[in-house]
Order: sequence, then structure tokens, then C-alpha cells
Amino acid sequence: MEAISAVYLADENNELLEYRVFPDGAVEEKSIFLSDKELFYLSPPDMELISDLGAVIPAELGTYTWTRKAGGMDQTVHVDASSPIEIAEFIEAVPVRPGMEVSVGFADSSTPELEGYYWDRDDETSWFVGKRVGKVAIEDGVFELPTEPGEYVIEIKATWEYGDGSYTIHLEVVEE
Repeated sequence: MEAISAVYLADENNELLEYRVFPDGAVEEKSIFLSDKELFYLSPPDMELISDLGAVIPAELGTYTWTRKAGGMDQTVHVDASSPIEIAEFIEAVPVRPGMEVSVGFADSSTPELEGYYWDRDDETSWFVGKRVGKVAIEDGVFELPTEPGEYVIEIKATWEYGDGSYTIHLEVVEE
């Protein structure tokens, strides 16, 4: 009997736990390892920001859901990551000019719908570290960085036909 759907849960080692669901309701589970090439097709494309001066600002992929068609069946991967504040702790803050304009770009040249948010720490006793504290105005894939000096964590949420992804950027606005 052929499965009617499959769900994949990924970990940081490219190992997936596959759950196949059959018409009779039976569920089959197995662990599989994907090559980097295979994993590429089960995750959103890499994102980077390009400043108005041509500087590249890296972004780290966090939580995402991605679906692809394979052999007449949808393969969907959902990856839960830490909050953008926690991800930013492992990314060196990139020094930027106040008010600099940046363009959002993707490795596959796609143009998904974009939403942006500023993050800040909140009550450290909470199980979830950080919270959204403001919206980033993104128009046609371009937005302006803050004008006040300081460190900023920005989440860019991108949505495609095949899924969505959350990207974290860690910046330090420095006076000129």
C-alpha cells in the first residue's frame, strides 16, 4: 500500500524522522539521513541583506516549514528553532551605519512575501526568550535600518508557495 502523506522532522545533523501515513490510518516511522543536496530541496533558500553600499549582512535561518512534491506525494519538513533573540547570541553583530537602506535577497532569486520585526529580551523567567517589540517596514524587499546607535535583533519572515521561514539578523548601529 502506498503512503498518502509523509511528515519529516529535522535536527541540526541533517537527520530526519520520517512519518508516513497510509490510507488505513497506519503510521510508519523511520530515521533517515539526508545529504546537503537533498536537504537543500527541503528548506527555504538562504537569505542575505545587501546594504546600499554593497555590504553583505548575513542572516541565520530559524524556524521553517517547507514542502516539495516527490513521487506524487508531498514531503513537508517543519523545523522549530530558538527565538531570534537566542539565535542572535550565536551571531556576531554586524556594524552598520544609522539609517542605512538594505535589500533582502535570496539564493534562488525568489521574491516571497516579507514581514519584519524588531526583537528584545523580556522577562528572563519566561520559557520563551524575547518578544517582538516593533514592526520593520519592508517595501519591495527594501527597508531602512534604525538611526539610533545600539544592538538590534531583526526577524525577517518570508512566505513562499512552498512554505515559510524565519531569518535572524544581528546588527550594531554605530555612529559615523
